[in-house]
Amino acid sequence: MEYNQLKLKRGEINGKIQAAAARLTQERFSLEQKKKDIIAVQNAGPDIQRSISEKINQIEQIQLKLKNFEQLEAELDDSKQKKADQMGENNQLKVKMKELKDRIGYLENTHGADCPLCGQDLTMEHKQKMIKKLNIEGKDFGDLHRKNESEIKQCANDILRLKKEIDSLKKLRPQLTTLQSEFGILTQQIAEGTRRVKEWEKKDELRLKEVADL
Repeated sequence: MEYNQLKLKRGEINGKIQAAAARLTQERFSLEQKKKDIIAVQNAGPDIQRSISEKINQIEQIQLKLKNFEQLEAELDDSKQKKADQMGENNQLKVKMKELKDRIGYLENTHGADCPLCGQDLTMEHKQKMIKKLNIEGKDFGDLHRKNESEIKQCANDILRLKKEIDSLKKLRPQLTTLQSEFGILTQQIAEGTRRVKEWEKKDELRLKEVADL
């Protein structure tokens, strides 16, 4: 009877030992697998850091370009306003030049005693003097009109160029958003990897040595 009890008790003890051994084996396997994961995390770290550096460089380049965005928009508004102002001035100059042309024609065809423009005696000398004065005034208007036309053309070219640059910069904004999102993900990966390595070194690495020595 005592023999059977001892045998039964020994069986229970052996069962517990085997169960404990199985748990240790499973724990060791789990820790060894975790060690492999930690090594993979550590090996991936330099590549992730390089990717982060690349993202930072790309983000900084785009942000530098986007700094000019508001300035370009201001230049575009200025060019549009300048073009509109000069076109308005040229329209007024056209009216004035036509009026001068009409006055010159009227004066040339006038043969009365009095000047139709100023009321003085209309001598040949006075007529020629007045026509010369009006022609000079007309030339000044014409020179200003041509100058404005040249600047209007330049403004039109500037407007096209600025619109193209602004449209190009607008396309960079979605790229910047994507890069910033990717940067955030990579940064989070580094932080999570660092946390896991520290946790491993603090607890699990020591536990694996203990289990391996059993």
